[in-house]
Amino acid sequence: MSSPPQQASRISITSKADLASALGVTLKKLNYWLYATPINVRYAAFELKRSGNRPPRIINAPIKPIKEIQKRLLQLLSSYYRPHRAVHGYVAGRSIVTHARIHLRQHWVLRVDLHNFFPSINYGRVRGVFTRPPFNFAEEVSSERNC
Repeated sequence: MSSPPQQASRISITSKADLASALGVTLKKLNYWLYATPINVRYAAFELKRSGNRPPRIINAPIKPIKEIQKRLLQLLSSYYRPHRAVHGYVAGRSIVTHARIHLRQHWVLRVDLHNFFPSINYGRVRGVFTRPPFNFAEEVSSERNC
């Protein structure tokens, strides 16, 4: 098994201005993309066709500037959080293949798909994650209120 990826160094983030700086954008630009831009402009929706009689899956993909900010945010958050070794989804260097290898030659494997998982995540849950360990961000940084 390979060693885990190197963590980025942590930066002190105590305000939204610190957050904007860490993301490589001005506070004014961050406010523009997060609050002034209508949500229907920030994301482009498209359908993914699925096999069988399953309905298509709706994907809301961020436009390029938002996607860039999200990529930088991922790098920043990675310096605070290390996923459990059993987690393979959305983790760099892990995939459905690395997860499947663990289950080779097992007599039984249970597969579960949580219906509407992502839409079930609300603002309060996300804010709560960022105000507690390992992040411990200030309310100002964890809140969705305008900067």
